[in-house]
Amino acid sequence: MSKAARIRVSGEAAVGRDQYQQDCLFAREPSAIKLIEVTAEAGWDQRHAGLRRHVDCRAFIRKGLT
Repeated sequence: MSKAARIRVSGEAAVGRDQYQQDCLFAREPSAIKLIEVTAEAGWDQRHAGLRRHVDCRAFIRKGLT
């Protein structure tokens, strides 16, 4: 891995607004894609890495709602 993936900073949109959700999606996209690519380079199946990321995110969200 030659260059570390960076997450973009948040914009001016307030939490809960549609624009905030779009900004968040845009911010995490490069790091999420890079994480799956690095996982595949290590020999793991990309589909499994993507699914695991989904499961982890879902668990994180549920934890925050309880």
